[in-house]
Amino acid sequence: MGRPAAAVAAVIGLLVAAAQPAPAQQQRRSAQARTESLAATVDREMRGCIGTVREVPRYMDCLDRQNAALEQRMNQAVEQLQAAMEPAERGAAFGEVQAAWAAYRQRHCDFVGTSQSLGERAPVERAACYLHFTITRIDELEAALRPQPQQQSRPAAGQGARGGR
Repeated sequence: MGRPAAAVAAVIGLLVAAAQPAPAQQQRRSAQARTESLAATVDREMRGCIGTVREVPRYMDCLDRQNAALEQRMNQAVEQLQAAMEPAERGAAFGEVQAAWAAYRQRHCDFVGTSQSLGERAPVERAACYLHFTITRIDELEAALRPQPQQQSRPAAGQGARGGR
C-alpha cells in the first residue's frame, strides 16, 4: 500500500473511531434501533468507491462525492431544525450559529490541507477533514431532530407519595 493509500485508510479509520458517540448517546441510539451509524455507512461507501485503485485522484473523487451528498443531508437537517424552532428569532440565531460552524470547518480543514509534509496527500487530508466534521455535525443535528423521551414529572414539594401505613 502506497503512502496515499495508507493515509486515506488511516483517515477512514479515524473517521469511524472519532464519530463514535459517547456512552449516553450510544444508549439513545441503541434504543432507537439504528442498524448502522452514519460514520460506518460512509466508511463502507468509501471503501466500495475506492476499491483496489490506490491513487490520490480516486480518493479525491470518492471524498468529493461523499462530501457533496453529506453536505446536502446536513443542509436538509439544518432547514428542518430551523423551521421547528420557536420563536422565529431562535431559528435565525441558529442560522448564524450554523454559518459560524461552517466557517470554522472551512478554516480548520483548509489549515489541515496546507501541511507541506503531506505532499500530494494534502488535498486528501483536507477532504477527509471535511468529511469528519460533516459526519459529526449531521449526527448532532439529526439527534436534535429526534423526539426526546418523555421525562416523568416529579411531584411538587410536599406532594410526594404517601408513606407506609
